[in-house]
Amino acid sequence: MSNWVHIIGIAGVTTAGLACAFKAKGYEVTGSDKGFYPPVSDFLKKYDITIQPGFKKERLSNNGRHPDLVIYQGTKSARNNEEILEAKELGLKLTTYPQVLVDQIINEGNSIVITGSFGKTTTTALLESIFSCAMINHSYMYGAFDNDLNPNVKFRDEATQYSIVEGDEYLDSLENRVSKFFYYKPQYLIITGLEWDHQDLFPTFESYLDNFKKLIEMIPEQGLIIANGDDANLRNILTASKARVVYCSTKLDSEADWYLITDSQPQKVLMSKKSNAEIEMIPYDRAILGKYNDKNILYASALAYELKINKEAIQKGISFFKGLKRRLEIRWQNDSNLLIDDFGSTPAKLKTALSELKEEFPTKQIYAVIDPAAGSRSLRALNEFKDHVPQDVKVILPKFSFLPKSNEERYSEEQLRDMISQEGIDCQLIDSDEALLQNLEHKLQNETEILIIFLGSHSFRGMISKLVDSLGK
Repeated sequence: MSNWVHIIGIAGVTTAGLACAFKAKGYEVTGSDKGFYPPVSDFLKKYDITIQPGFKKERLSNNGRHPDLVIYQGTKSARNNEEILEAKELGLKLTTYPQVLVDQIINEGNSIVITGSFGKTTTTALLESIFSCAMINHSYMYGAFDNDLNPNVKFRDEATQYSIVEGDEYLDSLENRVSKFFYYKPQYLIITGLEWDHQDLFPTFESYLDNFKKLIEMIPEQGLIIANGDDANLRNILTASKARVVYCSTKLDSEADWYLITDSQPQKVLMSKKSNAEIEMIPYDRAILGKYNDKNILYASALAYELKINKEAIQKGISFFKGLKRRLEIRWQNDSNLLIDDFGSTPAKLKTALSELKEEFPTKQIYAVIDPAAGSRSLRALNEFKDHVPQDVKVILPKFSFLPKSNEERYSEEQLRDMISQEGIDCQLIDSDEALLQNLEHKLQNETEILIIFLGSHSFRGMISKLVDSLGK
């Protein structure tokens, strides 16, 4: 009889990926969650993972048999989860997913970790594509799905040379309040840039920076850090590094090691000034949307090249990469209009997404439908939205996603609307899903040169899929 793994909170992108990886390894896999929505529900269905709605302690017993391993997500709702309480009562092996990554994925000594306030998921997936094209055996994890719902988690084996893992700065669990990325023992680190995020965990920007400084200090002397050289805050804390730091920049006049030349023709070019006498040029074609993604390409390619991967494999990995779901994902388009889905649910992420879309589509009127992430819903985080929405973007606020009760005071939809409106930005609240969908459908069908982007880490209660279906009819 095969070992049994039960995952509490299996409808997370990473936990769903773990379920698939354990099943591929021959484990019996079950999982529970409070709700299942695309793309996670489609992914679990594709790989025939047994899922159960709601949390019931009876799930952990089957004719006297119990799971050999129980994995859970350490969120606030975990405190009173009856499956977690039952696992503790039964004395089962119970762990959060970062420890599972250490046990099943991390290749200590050749651990690559990609982190930063934005772009880390895409950069991780890009690097994985490059390593695949270079035919280097590697394990990996990144927190999204591609358009074909291929596995986003792969366990290591005896021949694995590197592990490539997205490093999240959010806490492991309420019992162990440390960032997940500390588990992954990086030898090689990419930091895409830093803006204050997760205000519920880091009450000040200084505490946020200090956390990354501790990570930087972990990198051994023989390690390597690829960093955004245009980020002054990042440059400041990188003075604590024992390892060699390679800076990347979009500005040719900066003192960086790698540059991005986006106005070259016919292709964009990555350029490395390896020495005064030698320059490496890597032209590339990308299949993904957004000038923002050129920066992610720069970070992934710079690390690959520094690890002696040839430039042909780098070029192939970039051109083969077709993007990720919920990362500037085009869900519908016609001759003049676009509907985009993005994970940008924090002030830092939505600022980046909106700024890049304005640059990519300068003639389009952008409408942003914003549902802030749980970590950005605390009242003290409200002011972080100031100066983060470009002036000519129009904002629509839906009814916010439900969050479990918390001692943290949260702002309302009306408070965020008023704050954004005070900056002179057109911001309206439509708290009926049906009315919101009718409003957006009318815009997309009857106006021209508009772009609607949904920005949020939640499912928007299935509104995006409903809108796409309705537009398709």
